Parts: sequence; C-alpha cells; structure tokens
Amino acid sequence: MLESSNIKTANSTLQSVIALSSRDPLYIAKSMLSDPAHGTDSRITRIRGNIGRAGIALLVPPETPRVMTVDLPDWRLLDHDEYDGATTNCFAETSSHAFFTGSMLPFDTGSRGMRDTDIYLFETTISARDQGGWIGDIKPLPMFNDPLFRVINADKPCQHQQKSHVAFAQELIATDSWYQFFTRPGGPIYFRACGNWMARLAAASMSVQHGHPTFIFGNDVCWTCGKIEYEPLAPIKKPIFIP
Repeated sequence: MLESSNIKTANSTLQSVIALSSRDPLYIAKSMLSDPAHGTDSRITRIRGNIGRAGIALLVPPETPRVMTVDLPDWRLLDHDEYDGATTNCFAETSSHAFFTGSMLPFDTGSRGMRDTDIYLFETTISARDQGGWIGDIKPLPMFNDPLFRVINADKPCQHQQKSHVAFAQELIATDSWYQFFTRPGGPIYFRACGNWMARLAAASMSVQHGHPTFIFGNDVCWTCGKIEYEPLAPIKKPIFIP
C-alpha cells in the first residue's frame, strides 16, 4: 500500500477514501481535482505536504454531507428565468475547501503485532463556498457510480447535425446562483458554470446526493444528446444539466 509493504487492506473498505497522508507526500484521488465530466479517471495525484499526524491517514468524508438551507424570505425574492442559450460562468466566486472534523477511527489492517494507530480513517469534510459563504459539503466519489449521474460527450463530439434542439432547450430554467440551485422548480434546469470545474463538481455532487438526475456535458454540448439521456429519467424531479 504505497508507503508500507506490511499493511494489507481490502479494496471494498477503501472506496470512500478521497486522499491518503503518509510522511511527506499527500496522495489525492484525481477525480477530486478534476472536472466531473472526466471524473471516472481512477489515477492518483501526488503532492508535497501532509496533515501533521504520524502514521498513514486515510481521509474519508462524513457519511451524510450537509447543505445550506434557504429561508423563506430569501427564495421568495428569486426569479427563475428561461434558458437564453448563453454559455457563461456565473459561479466564479465558488471554491472548495477541506477541513478536519477531528473524528478518527483506527483501521483494522489484519496484521497482528502492529499498533492500531499505524493506519486510521480520518474524517475530512470537503466544502463548497461562494463569496466566502458556506454552500454545502460534497462527497463526489460515490457520484461517479450512481445511475443518476450521466456524462454526455465526455471526450469526443457526437454525430448529430442539429445540436440546439430548440424545443427541449426552451424547457430549461437558467440557474445563475446557489440560491436558485436550492430553490429550483421541479423541471429541468441549466447550471451556468462553463469552464469552472469546482462549481461543476460541487453542483453535480450535491444534486446526486439529493436524488436528482444529473447530466454533465464534456467538450461538446448537444441538446439532442441531452434530451435522449434525459427521457428515461424524466419522471424524476429536479434534473440538472451542466454544460
């Protein structure tokens, strides 16, 4: 296991691990640092740094991530406009932050004679913030295996000649703020964060966490493809498209 040949663990136990800290290096799942359209990448990124604790720390998120709640006076002032076709980034102030909750659980390595603190689970919350304000906690890794999460045209363009599909696009509601995201209507929305991988990852993760169909486009935005992917999940409320 990277830094110790004496520790053996079952892969199923490590599915929720987002990073590993051991000595000087910090190993982070690449999908935590990438656009979710390419999040199925299982590689690991190695960076300098650690969490300041001895042993091998397996960083795991809380079981149930929290998200902000919108008070009644806030959402009644919001407008939900129809999608106008613009591809912009309205979430430039969104950022991601990690902090430790302090919760630690010794990990059973299956090896006798070793201290139970040689390797341990260390709870780490990944939070999305906008203009300094907390938006919610995210848990992206399970999202990539969730059937509600669909990637459309991740690496290469589709073969459709007509990509706009005006009739379907007119059903979309533009979402330009996190308040609109949390108070959106039951129909499909368009989350305008083009080119902003942090906001796209946060929106996709929180959407799937709450049981909503989530469609994220790669480099090629085709609303004909979007409609095809959407139709089987149309009965489920609050679908989100993230071009």
